[in-house]
Amino acid sequence: MSIPRRVGRDYLSGDDGQAALRSLTAIERIACERLIARQFAYRPKMQVVLARYGPEGTVRLCAARAILAYLWLDAVITVAFSIAGITIVAGTGGVLMFLLCLTGTCRAISAGRSGSRWRHAQPETLTVEGD
Repeated sequence: MSIPRRVGRDYLSGDDGQAALRSLTAIERIACERLIARQFAYRPKMQVVLARYGPEGTVRLCAARAILAYLWLDAVITVAFSIAGITIVAGTGGVLMFLLCLTGTCRAISAGRSGSRWRHAQPETLTVEGD
């Protein structure tokens, strides 16, 4: 199987990309799809990640990274409310931070497992076009 040298947003609109996006939960698709597309468009050496994790594993790994963006946003808001002395909102934000950490960790673990299954299912060696 050959991985294209330049992987961009258009990869996600293909059959493999759409199938990989469908492997995410509906909430993840809604919340993270644009951030995942941005990673596909601007991340250097995305073809290496695709070769290692496959389409589904790469999308799951990108989803875990997108969840981290929400984690940072929640951390800033929680700290701001904590400094302001609004403890109920700060406590809720802390619980949300824990849940986001848990979700991101689970998604990263599932990306690794998906990549492992994908590598073992490939009978031929993977090459990057243009090498």
